[in-house]
Amino acid sequence: MAGANDEFEKKLVVFGVVIALPSTGLVTLVATVAFGLMASLTANALPSFKGTGPTTSLDAAKCADLVPESVTDYQGRKISRAQLMEAVSIVAGERKLPAALIAAGVKAESSFNPNAGSSVGARGIYQIMPETYDGINGNRSWERAKQLFPAATRDPRDAYYVMYLGSGYLRTQYDRVRRLFSGKTENELYKLAYAAYNAGPGAVEDYREPPHNGIPPYDETERYVKRIMEGLDGEEGYYPAFLRCQNQEAAATTGTRIYLHWTAGAYDAQSGAYTYNILANGTVIETNGNEHTFARNSNGIGISVTAMSGGNHGCYNDLYGSGCPTPVTKEQMTAMVQLAAELAVKHNIPVDVKHIMTHGEAASLRDYDDATVQEATKACGVPASETDSSKFQCYADRGLPHENYGPYNGGPSMRWEFYKHEDELRAMIKAKADSLKAAGKAQ
Repeated sequence: MAGANDEFEKKLVVFGVVIALPSTGLVTLVATVAFGLMASLTANALPSFKGTGPTTSLDAAKCADLVPESVTDYQGRKISRAQLMEAVSIVAGERKLPAALIAAGVKAESSFNPNAGSSVGARGIYQIMPETYDGINGNRSWERAKQLFPAATRDPRDAYYVMYLGSGYLRTQYDRVRRLFSGKTENELYKLAYAAYNAGPGAVEDYREPPHNGIPPYDETERYVKRIMEGLDGEEGYYPAFLRCQNQEAAATTGTRIYLHWTAGAYDAQSGAYTYNILANGTVIETNGNEHTFARNSNGIGISVTAMSGGNHGCYNDLYGSGCPTPVTKEQMTAMVQLAAELAVKHNIPVDVKHIMTHGEAASLRDYDDATVQEATKACGVPASETDSSKFQCYADRGLPHENYGPYNGGPSMRWEFYKHEDELRAMIKAKADSLKAAGKAQ
């Protein structure tokens, strides 16, 4: 039982089962991706958080079926499954943590059962030990919880209050490990936070050096953290369950085209310009971004990997950016294929060059009718540079938003996303989309 391993200080400890963290989240996608041959994509998970950044919400009605109906009767009153999911969204916003992280943790601890208990005394929806509950059950916590949840009681089995307390302690551990460990991805920080949540923060600090890297060598904690990360697996290795019931739709998800990018920035440095950012470990974060490529911001979905900073033309034009400080990772490419396929099926977007393309292709007008582009090119000429506004206006007069970016219409040598691999990338997306259709899994 959690608590037995904390030799250094008494903190919140929980009896873990499987935790399925999003989106926002997090294990990396595990797949073998080899551009140059068709890869069979078998992603173990696609963590994702919807909304602007990680403070997302869940659609209570859609998420309700993830909570067993039998667990919602306690203290002589009924709490609907939808109400429990609404509570998850509220505490996620309060703690600035992904809602899917909170939801999956609660599901793992108790399957949302406020009456849950363990043989060593852990109680409630977050399985908090009595001494821990006494330590974090302060008046300020109670006053704030009561503001958020007027129906809450101070009983250690009250779903609302215990969810508020448990999520607060998780946030405390996250902040602590973020200070202790520099250069870690969000995925790694969540893993460390849960190690501290289980074994105690003192243990994580004591084992911060290699080979343990913050994960105490306790059998229970190692199993616990392993279950947490494996718990991101969704149905049959597909999307995590909570991804499917998140609340906020991105601004452009009704579009008819998908544009593929990289940010030309540091790993995990998200850009609000894109509908989706894919971090180095494959984590997908959905924003309200609605900017993908010039003059194409109202009818498309932008997917961008956070990579390719500070490179040169040679590294930009190599798929995995040999020589680039932050080359595209295979986890990012796997996630991009998986996500693009899911969106294509969901929105009935054909997987062809007119509907799914890289920024370089789009800027070179490959999303427009070829004959129209050829006629305009003949009439207007190829822009001499990316600032040749007179020729741009000539194209614009013909309804063509030429950017002079990309290889296909004479643009200068710039960072052409996925240059020479565009058709191969589309083929992989199509194969995955066909697989989703056949399995009937894409929503």
